Amino acid sequence: VIESQNHLAMVMEYVPGCDLEELLQQRRLSVASILTVASDLACALAAARQQKVVHGDLKAANVLVTRPGRVKLADFGIARQASSAELSPAGSYSALAPEHLMGEPLDVRTDLFALGCLLFRMLTGEQPFFRDGRLDVQLLMAPERPSLAGRLTAQEAVPDELTTLVEQLLRKDANDRPGNTHPVRRCLRNARHTGVDVERARL
Repeated sequence: VIESQNHLAMVMEYVPGCDLEELLQQRRLSVASILTVASDLACALAAARQQKVVHGDLKAANVLVTRPGRVKLADFGIARQASSAELSPAGSYSALAPEHLMGEPLDVRTDLFALGCLLFRMLTGEQPFFRDGRLDVQLLMAPERPSLAGRLTAQEAVPDELTTLVEQLLRKDANDRPGNTHPVRRCLRNARHTGVDVERARL
C-alpha cells in the first residue's frame, strides 16, 4: 500500500495466466492436474490458517493458474480472522458451507468444505449441491451427501484416496471433516504416488 498526500494505491502481484474458472470452461482436467490444483490450494489454506484467516470464498474464479502450472488463491476480500466474533459474510453460492446458513463460526474446515466442492466439480463437471444451475439449499443441508460414484467423468482411474477425501471434506457437520490441512495434504500426496504420475502436471 502506497500513500501520498492525495492518493492511495495498492500494488498487487501480476499473475500471468488465467483463472481456474476459465480453464474449466475450456477443458476437463486430468487427475494429475486436479491433484496439482488441490495440493497448491491446500498449501494456500495452510498458510492462511497459520495467520488464523478464513478465506470464505474458495471458488474456481478465485484460483489463479500461472503459465508454468502453479496455482494461487486470490481474492481475500471477505476473509476474516478465525477467532473473530464477527461472522464472515457469505461468499459465492459454490463456496457456501452448511455453517454459513446456520450462522455458526467459520474456520479452516469451512474452507476445506469449499475445496471439497471444487474437487467434486473438477472430477465430475458438476457442482455437488446445485440443481438446474442453482444452489439447492435443501440438498446442502441434507444429512445425505452427493456421491462421486457414477458421476466421475475422467477417462483415467481416480485414486481411492481422492474419492474418500472428497467425501470427508463434504460432510455436513464441520466436526466430521478434517480439522486442519495436514491430513488433506497427506492424502493428496498419497493419491499422487499411488495412482498418478508423481511429476507435477502442467495445466
